[in-house]
Order: sequence, then C-alpha cells, then structure tokens
Amino acid sequence: MRYANNGNARIEPTKGARAKCDICDAVLIAHCGQIKVHHWQHENRENCDSFYEPITEWHLQWQNKFPEKWREVKIQKKDKIHRADVYTPQGLTIEVQHSSISSEQIEEREKFYGKLIWIIDAQPFKDNFTIEPLIPMKLKELKDSIFYKYYNIKKKKESYIEVSKGIISDKKILKRNSESNISNYKAKLTKLQGLYANIKINFAEIYIDNCNENYLFDELELKKYIKRNDLEFYNTIKDIYNQIYDFGILDNRIYTQLKPYQSEQYLTKENLARIKEIDDKVLKLKKKLKGFTPKICDYYTLSLNIQINNLTNKMNDEQEKLDFINDFFDPIKEWDNIKNNSEADYLKEKTEILKYKKEEEANIKSNFSAHYYFHWKYKRNSWLKARSPIFFDIGDTFLYRWIEENELKSYSKKSFLKYYRNPKQNLR
Repeated sequence: MRYANNGNARIEPTKGARAKCDICDAVLIAHCGQIKVHHWQHENRENCDSFYEPITEWHLQWQNKFPEKWREVKIQKKDKIHRADVYTPQGLTIEVQHSSISSEQIEEREKFYGKLIWIIDAQPFKDNFTIEPLIPMKLKELKDSIFYKYYNIKKKKESYIEVSKGIISDKKILKRNSESNISNYKAKLTKLQGLYANIKINFAEIYIDNCNENYLFDELELKKYIKRNDLEFYNTIKDIYNQIYDFGILDNRIYTQLKPYQSEQYLTKENLARIKEIDDKVLKLKKKLKGFTPKICDYYTLSLNIQINNLTNKMNDEQEKLDFINDFFDPIKEWDNIKNNSEADYLKEKTEILKYKKEEEANIKSNFSAHYYFHWKYKRNSWLKARSPIFFDIGDTFLYRWIEENELKSYSKKSFLKYYRNPKQNLR
C-alpha cells in the first residue's frame, strides 16, 4: 500500500518509518529498497484488504495524476472495507490494474464499487494487440456496399428492358394475330356469302362439293338445329351424306387419284368400272338430294346466316381489338419511352446512391474518427466478464476504451484526466 496513518495524517513510506493501517489498525513497516516501489507492509500479518495487489511505478504514475486525497481511499460498505486506487467526489472508482485478475475477482470488485472504470496496464502484452484505424475499413465496407447497389440498379434496368422487350414482342404478336384472324374471317365470309347467293340456284352441287368443308353435318350449329327441330329429316340426309362418303367422294383413293389424271397406266377396265359405278351412284344421290332441296335449303340458308353473322361479329370484335392496339401501341415510340424511362430511373437511383455515399462517408469520418479495429492475440478472457468500462494503457499518449470485442475508441490521456478530474463533470 502507498499510504499509512501516523495518528495525525496519511504519510507515504520513508526509510525506517512505522505507522498504522487505516483499515485494521495493525502496525505497518516502510519498505524502501532500490528494486521495488516504496510501500508499506503489515508487520505481523498478510494484507487485510483482499483486493490488495503489489504497487508498481505505473500505479504511482496514474495515482499522481489525481489529487492526493483521491488516492487509496478507504471505502466501507456494511462489513466490507477496501481501498480504491482512485476515488472521485462523484463516487467513481478508478482501478488501475497491472496484474492478471480472474473473472470472479472482476465481478466481486464491480459489485462492491458500483460506479467503476478499469485502466489496464497493457504495455507488457501490447505486442499481442492489433490496432488499426477503423475509418478505412468502414469506408472499404461502404465502397463494397455501393458497388452492389450500383450493380443491383444496373441489373434492375437491364431486367426492366428485357421484360419490356417481351411485352412489346407480345403486343406485336397480338397485332399480327388480330390481322391474320381478320384476314381469315374475311376469306371465310366471302366464301359463305358466295354460297348463300348461289344456294337456291344449284343447292345440290354446292352441298356435294362442300360437304368436306364442314358446311352441313360437320357444322355444329346446323347439326344441333336440324336434329332438335326435325330428327327424321336429320337422319335421312345424314344417311345420304354417309353414302356419299362411303362411295369415295371424300377420300376414296381410286376416285380422288385416278379421275383427275385420266392416266392410261391406271385406267384399267376394273378401275374404269369402279369410277363409273361411283359416278352413277353419286348422280343418283344428287337427284335424290334434289328432292329435299326446298327443305334442306331452308336449314342450310339458316346455317349460312348463323355462320355469316358469327363471322361478322368475330371479325368486328377482332377489328375493335386491332383498332385499340393501333391507337395505343406504337412499337418505336414505346421502345423509346422504355429506354428513356429506364435511363431516367437509373440516373435517379444513381444520384440517390451518390448522395447516400457522401452522407455515409461523412458519418463514418465523424462517428469513427477515434475508433480502431482491435484484435487481441492470446486474449485474457476474464475481461470479457467485465461490465464496467475498460481502458487500455499501451504506453503512448492515449487510452483505448474497449467498446466491443473487435473495436476500441481512443481518448487522449489529457482529455481523459480533464474530464474525470473535474468534480462538476457528470459521469459518462
């Protein structure tokens, strides 16, 4: 210990001096050798303060930075008494710690003193410290973050353009499909109108020639209508149709392949007889069909009217769709708008990123000006249990507060002392 009681005041050790302990009132003998720091020691017992540690020159240097009456102050709480290295008028204990200490001892002292800060003599193991300014690291992290922000808005722009290309392509396809549908509807409508105009003149021929083009029994509406209104008539003409089909008018290979060419190679007696047989039967069927002309003509006319009206409505609907597309879709203009809008959005977001970058750079330089990246090789894990602020003294003009596991904040020793030696200063 540094101070003893001579009955009148606190005194420091001098050669041959004797005094008393201010805690247990036992006799103290001054030790003033040339190797160890001058100190008091109990004459007949171990030190009565369980928090006691041998005093060093480093302890004295730190204690000397504070008023004498603040040094080695006796503090009693209930039945426990300990000496604080430094005790300020605000009730703050400053422990200057040179020796290793266990996590249990740290916890015990923090619990006893309450308001406490630690100053650790890190000079013996400072080579195990890696301390680097945090600002360059934070700026590097920010730079990486900004890079990904730029990358993301660039990809967003490219994605928007690709999606827009697809939409324009879909609209072009929609337009082509509408134009194609209108063209097909017009062609069908022209044919139907031609059939309608000539149906009463030569119904049987028209019917036979077009039976493969779905103008009667393959036409769903007409089939439904005739079957619903005249089942007997429906079955009669269906039978005629089936006979025509069976005789080969629609897909008999002998008739469809041989008759158009009249080739001697194929016109054998057998084939000619077959063709004549087919022609004769078809002629009889046409005559038979003509007998139904008035009745079937009415149904067929109705069917053609239905088809003409349906096609006309479909064509009008498709034309309205096409008109709408033409009114609101100009591929060149739309593409220009997409490029302009995407570029405008990209530049806007880029400007916002640049603004964010400048603000963050300013914040980093302001908030981390005295902060350092910290790595402690062979870390003394007992200090991880500390709840009070810890400051490292590595022998330069700064103290380094251990904020987080890998972060320190520096304070000049001059500013630290100015702050904690001011009795009116509030505790941080």
